[in-house]
Order: sequence, then C-alpha cells, then structure tokens
Amino acid sequence: NIYLGREPKRGRTGLIHYKKMNQMAQEFIDKYEFPLKATDMVDSLGIGLRQLVEILKGLSCNSKLLIMDEPTASLSGKEASILFQIIGTLRKQGVSIIYISHRLEEVYRLSDRLTILRDGKNAAVLDREEICPKEVIQTMIGKVVDESTGSKKTLTLNKKEAVLKVEGLTRKGFFENVSFEVKRGEILGFGGLIGAGRTEVMRCLYGADKYQKGKIWIEGKEYVPTSPKKSIAFGFGFVPEDRRGQGFIPLLSINRNTALTNYDIIKQMAFSISSKEEVDMCEKMIKKMDIRPPDPQKQVGLMSGGNQQKVVIGKWLVRNLKILIVDEPTAGIDVGAKDEIYHILEELAKKGVIVILVSSDLQELVRVSHRILVMRKG
Repeated sequence: NIYLGREPKRGRTGLIHYKKMNQMAQEFIDKYEFPLKATDMVDSLGIGLRQLVEILKGLSCNSKLLIMDEPTASLSGKEASILFQIIGTLRKQGVSIIYISHRLEEVYRLSDRLTILRDGKNAAVLDREEICPKEVIQTMIGKVVDESTGSKKTLTLNKKEAVLKVEGLTRKGFFENVSFEVKRGEILGFGGLIGAGRTEVMRCLYGADKYQKGKIWIEGKEYVPTSPKKSIAFGFGFVPEDRRGQGFIPLLSINRNTALTNYDIIKQMAFSISSKEEVDMCEKMIKKMDIRPPDPQKQVGLMSGGNQQKVVIGKWLVRNLKILIVDEPTAGIDVGAKDEIYHILEELAKKGVIVILVSSDLQELVRVSHRILVMRKG
C-alpha cells in the first residue's frame, strides 16, 4: 500500500522486488516508530492502524504539497503527537500542508492560517493571531458551543447495582484476563493507545468475535454472546469504530439503514414487513436525532459524517436498550454534532442504560464518562 504504483523493480525484468520493497517500507515505519510491520495485511488491521498506513503512504511521496483530511480521526494521543512532530519537520523542509480537521485544538495548534467553511461557502479566513476559539465555533455552526465544557468534573461514586460484570475475558493474541463491571445508568470510558485491545473486547462482548476464556454476567445471570443477533435481541446496541465499513450501508436510504437492526420490531407477519411502520420509525428517529436533511429516502453515503453517525446511533435508540457500546463515536465529525452526541449518551444513562464509550480522545473521555478504564497491550 505504501509503494503502490511505485514498486522497486528487479533490473530490466520489470518484476517487483518484494524483498527490497518490504525492507524500504519497514525502514520507513521504524523511522516514525509506528506499531506496524511491512508484511502486515491491511485488511487485518484496525481502523487506527490503517490510518497510520495512509499517513505513511502520503509521507513516502516526497511531495511539495500534502493534503491531510482528518488524519487523527482514529489516532490516540501518542500517535497524534508523532504526526504533529512529522508535520513540524515537513514545514521546516518547505512542504506546504492543507490540514482538514474537526478537532479544533489541532487546528489552533498547527495552523498558520485558518479557512472556515459553512454550508459550502467560505465563511472566514483568519491568520494565526486572529484565531479565537469561541468565534471560530460560532462562525462554523452559527451558535456558541464551549469545547471546554466538562473538561473538569467532580466524579461521584455510583451506588447503584452492577448490571454488567466481565471476568477474565481472554482472546488469544488480542487481550488477556480483562475484568470490569458497569453499574446501571453509568457511562464507562475505555481509554488506551491503538492496538491496546479495546475494540476487540467490545466485539467479543457484542458477539461479533469469539473469546476463548472468561465469563460475562448481566443482572446476575451468566450471558454467552454467541452472535450479534442474540445480543441485539437481549438489549445490546453497538456503534462500531469504522462507521462507513460496518455501521451503515452507503447506498441504502436512512429509512432502510434504520430498519436493518429493527426488522424484528416492524415485521407484520412471519415473512412480511410493514412499510408504514418502517417509515414511521425512521421519521421518529430523524426528529429525535435532528438529522439533516430530514428525508427518510436520502442515501446515507451522501450525507455529512456527523449525520451519518447520527443514523448509526439513532437506529439503536428506537429499541429498548440495556447496553449501548459506542466505539470512537465522534471521530471525524464537527463540534456541533459532537456536542449533540454527548447529550444523547448522557440522556441514555439517565434512563438507566449502560453506556460503554471507547475513545482515543482524552478530553472526550473526561467530558462524558463517569469512570474511565485504561487498557494497555491487551
């Protein structure tokens, strides 16, 4: 992937020199201390590691102009810091960089000039000394949202009963002996670096992957998540890290994407679906989530990242949820949609739903979580 279309050849034969290419790629990986091997199959990597591969591909071109579109959306703080150091080095070498991001703290840190787009139009161009966070947010979304809200909080002990208990959960090669419990109405945050095993634990908990050892109890009864279908019927919801690849089907409408996890609710007879109930359910979800445009027939793949994520989350809110797992729920979305999603998670917790939040954004974990569990190397 790094040298696609630029592979080193064996003499005049025109054949690819794979050994040399792997060696070049590994030297490049080691130079930036990324947790990758040149021979890793990208298909087997998590979304965060795939992002690192894409960054390496861009860096390997020795370009005079480098465009980075949401490069840290799935990166943890450590990987993001390495990227910022790389950007600093490139600037000193005279490389021009266009940096697109919804993470405003990165924009403030890196930009010499800031261009703000709103509704497809150029809303403002600011030099570094003109950048004021509150004014930037107001220009972006038309209202004031304080990003520092919740960055400091007093944590209180939840005295409610533990509804979900996990003990000694193990999936060889990914994580080992993971134990935790979550109480009713609690938002438990999972922090850690890329490759720490957070997503893998959540997938096993949901029944998408198998685990070798360990036990799971829900409301005092042992639960074995043999499949996502069983987990959904039991009251689980799951918002995956890779929303475009696993969270929705781009070519289908909001209506059909909402129905995907809810056909057991809207089926009229054994083999018949009530189209009216399908549309009614979708319209209620659109109103609740404030999705724009509010058109049930709109293809989800043509919508903004924030509205796509609202569809992915919203399809679970029409169900009677007990546990909602959200993995990097605000990656690549704007500050306005991010704030709305935080309020949705907080409202679910107030209703007694367990929310498990996996995030590489420390500020997000502090802002939303009641407790934070940190994973490292499984």
